Amino acid sequence: MNFKHAYFALAFLVVLGLTFAGAPYVLAQGNAQTAVCAETYTVVAGDTLGSIALKFLGSNGLYQQIADATNAAAKTDPSFATISDPNVIEVGWKLCIPAKSATAPTQPTSAGAAAGLYTQTGPAADASYLVFLLTLDPNGGMVRTMSYLGKENFSAKGTWKQTGSTVTITFTEDAGKPSTSVVVFKVEGDKLITTQDDSKEFGNVGFTLTKTPADVVNLAGVYNVTLTAADSTERFIGLTLPPDGTVLWIENVTGKDSVQKTGTWQAAGTKATVNLTKQGGQAIQESFVLELQGTKLVATEFNKEAWPNGLTLNRVQNIGATTATAPVTAPAPQPAPAVAPLTLAQLGNATFNVQDAPGGKVTLKDGKAEMEITPGSASKYTAQLAEPVANGALNAKPYAAAVLITSSGGSGSFYNLAVAPNDNGKPGVGLTTLLGDRIKVQTIAFENNVVKVNYLDRKPEESFATEPSVPVTKTFTVNAAGALVEGQPGAATSNLGTGTGFVGTFLASAPAADASALLKTLLLAQDGTATLNNNYVGKGVVVETGTWAQTSENTADVTFTKMDDRNIQDALTFQLTNNTLTAIKWDQSIYGENPPTFERATANVTGTVTYVQKISVPDNTVVEVYLVDASKSDAPYTYLSGASFTSHGSQAPFAYAVPYAGAQINPSGNYLLIAFISADGKLLFKNSNGVKVLTGGAPSANVEIVVEPPAP
Repeated sequence: MNFKHAYFALAFLVVLGLTFAGAPYVLAQGNAQTAVCAETYTVVAGDTLGSIALKFLGSNGLYQQIADATNAAAKTDPSFATISDPNVIEVGWKLCIPAKSATAPTQPTSAGAAAGLYTQTGPAADASYLVFLLTLDPNGGMVRTMSYLGKENFSAKGTWKQTGSTVTITFTEDAGKPSTSVVVFKVEGDKLITTQDDSKEFGNVGFTLTKTPADVVNLAGVYNVTLTAADSTERFIGLTLPPDGTVLWIENVTGKDSVQKTGTWQAAGTKATVNLTKQGGQAIQESFVLELQGTKLVATEFNKEAWPNGLTLNRVQNIGATTATAPVTAPAPQPAPAVAPLTLAQLGNATFNVQDAPGGKVTLKDGKAEMEITPGSASKYTAQLAEPVANGALNAKPYAAAVLITSSGGSGSFYNLAVAPNDNGKPGVGLTTLLGDRIKVQTIAFENNVVKVNYLDRKPEESFATEPSVPVTKTFTVNAAGALVEGQPGAATSNLGTGTGFVGTFLASAPAADASALLKTLLLAQDGTATLNNNYVGKGVVVETGTWAQTSENTADVTFTKMDDRNIQDALTFQLTNNTLTAIKWDQSIYGENPPTFERATANVTGTVTYVQKISVPDNTVVEVYLVDASKSDAPYTYLSGASFTSHGSQAPFAYAVPYAGAQINPSGNYLLIAFISADGKLLFKNSNGVKVLTGGAPSANVEIVVEPPAP
């Protein structure tokens, strides 16, 4: 078992983050060049090898071709520079610029045909590459995807049009937020070059995208697999195929240093031909033909002596959507038909859907209702309709609204906004949403197809004995699912419908680029906050935060607005079936075609991590504990869930609690806990053998994990 050497991954990130003269380190690619120069170039201030490659070869990822050609030329002509480190070049150096390589993916040559797929591949400080994909659909729709390969994708949507050799794209949505940015391109052959980009959607004017064949775009992305040898040694393979034709191959073997190989690749339909030509500073020659079969990249031609069991990699990231839909402008709501308004007395004999009521509904008689909370219980659930009353329109349909006050027999009096459709002068089945406990509703009014509520609430630190004095205004509408939801964009949702069915912790696990697994822990709190911990096992944790609100009996909207310290806008709608949380609306450019799915955590494995050595660890020590499925002796462990935390000066033993879902556990399976302790990018301790838990009489509480220093 490769207990995911954290120092491998961290060292790799450090390499990727190196910069010189403002240009990030770019991973090598390409075949070694001969001393044939298509032209020469003299380095000037501000140049980097990547920027020169972009200028002459069309991609900054081809910088190694210039380095190789220049070094070859220097062997016979001392006027050429000798480049020992591609990150370091000096003003005045003479460089050999080779002809453009024929090994890069063939680009279309039809000039002026603007509809299509356009890409640019460049470096990224904290990812393998940054790939821009601009999709111009013939239907007038546009999608721009920024893919940080090995991490995540960010998408924006809009429309486009072409006038002569000018293409104008208009954004309507960027990372889930409304946008009105406009970018203008000029068409030069198979390239789009920005001439106007005031909002810096692509960066500085002159940003160039190249038309790219669909098969290249469909194959481009990140793939990986973990293989296990007969002696339990693990071999992690990560393959990155950016659309510029370069290749990055990462290989981690238990107990050995990480290996990086580079080269080129070509696409032909669903097949990719990969040629690895460099390992470190040494020339190599390894070739594969791999075919994309669903989400698997399967080797069909390869060295069978080196790979006797074949090679199949899992796709973990694409570079974005290849089609787009032009936004449809919704027609303006029509005024509601004239009907007699509903009175408080009429609403007082209606039925309302109320989330916390027994059976989920309340039928009023003369404005009141009383029900047993459970059969035979002395406690009663009560409901009473109250003023103010208002009539108006929601989604161009006539509605009436009032206040419904409910209680479950405790001290709380919960004030709900209650709306009911006006069916030709009679109330239909109404909807409710919680406003707050013991608040004071002042006014209700309909305007612009929403219903506005003004009420007084308390400050968070004030007790319920304090008279409400804090003014609050909220607006609501009925959504497409038929639920009463806040209708004002960006409104807070912390007090809206956070039903107990959704409150809790949900878990998911998936493969990840350059990591043993990606473990997701989604916490939907009672107060309406949402937290998603993305644990890239062996690399670190990325935290997303936002809000959530229940929109119907079994659906909820979740919106993430922060990723660590960066603003984002990622909106999903989930459906809850038993303990399974499945997205029914999500951004496919971020999550792919398969819906994000989580299982509810039903219990924790608890205990401590300790070691026998009489030493202390630094204040910034990171402790990681993972629950893995070791049921298959001929397959790698499957990571199910985990906990990762910083010690903040605490010393061993370290207490942990690892959640798990009942759906993840087979009573006949074999489940282990593994743990690591690291600091400053160095692995300090690990447990050589997992500790058995959960099944076969093994414990789930007070489980002690004893870790040891790794073998030198």
